[in-house]
Amino acid sequence: MTGTWLTRVLRNSLHEDTFDLFVAPAIADLQHSRTLAAYAVVWTSLVGALSQDLASDIEHVMNDLTLMLGLVAMQVCYYGGMMLLLVAHVRADEALHRLVNGGGTQVTVTVIGVVLASSVPTLICFWPPRRTLGA
Repeated sequence: MTGTWLTRVLRNSLHEDTFDLFVAPAIADLQHSRTLAAYAVVWTSLVGALSQDLASDIEHVMNDLTLMLGLVAMQVCYYGGMMLLLVAHVRADEALHRLVNGGGTQVTVTVIGVVLASSVPTLICFWPPRRTLGA
């Protein structure tokens, strides 16, 4: 039947509610009359559903932004402290002295690297689920 493989692929790619509201009616129309316009409607509804899912996911992340920033800050403190003690052999007051006396680029790059390295696991662990495996 026309649209069966589209249903299978898109159901696993979209949130369940956006698939039911956006794409399922367009696929039903495609199954009723297989025209170029029906295919265009399916792909247009897919773009709309993907944008709706992305906006919903970003909204969920923004609602938990303070929690995520707190988790990133804890990891930054931990990894930054370990780097100062184990790798750089630098105390906190020496790091501030180096920052003031011209070692700013190296310290800044290190701090940015620690913040990015701490952000990745937090985003991976707490990003809202993208797909539902209902079918």
